[in-house]
Amino acid sequence: MEYPAFSDYNTPFMDSGAYTATISYGDPEAEGPSKFCYAGTVDFEVIARKTTHTTITAGLSNAAISLSCGEWFNKYYTDANFVIRTESGNSFSFPQNSSASAPIFVKPATRLFLKGTAGKAQNGVKVEFPEYEIGKTAARSWHKIVIDASQVGEKIMLILLDDTLTEVAPVEVELNPEA
Repeated sequence: MEYPAFSDYNTPFMDSGAYTATISYGDPEAEGPSKFCYAGTVDFEVIARKTTHTTITAGLSNAAISLSCGEWFNKYYTDANFVIRTESGNSFSFPQNSSASAPIFVKPATRLFLKGTAGKAQNGVKVEFPEYEIGKTAARSWHKIVIDASQVGEKIMLILLDDTLTEVAPVEVELNPEA
């Protein structure tokens, strides 16, 4: 039996050349409260006997949604509950006072549908808001859905979709245990 020479295994250095480093965490197809997904990639070059430093920026690769009710909605309605359904068929419930709740992570480029129920503050009559398409998600975006009522009592419900990206501070991770 013939084996490769020991010197073939005794090379602690990477070959010089162009490389690509990729990091990821989570499943971009999964949806739910803790289903966040991050990914990043960077191209770099290894030069013989030189230390190469590079930075990978991992960004949110799925989308986040949250829902809150505005001041005028809270004046006109009580005990409201909203359900957001994604194109994938997942549904997430948001009670009226859920403004402090954690975001729900959903697939990017998926349509969102909203429906709900509430009681009128003046007389307690239950009202139902039929399902309505409210927008489409985008990767790396936190879609903050705000539901409000008109100020003059015209029975108009306003739905605002804010998709502002929130930047976070970089985190340094050493990937080489020998360093």
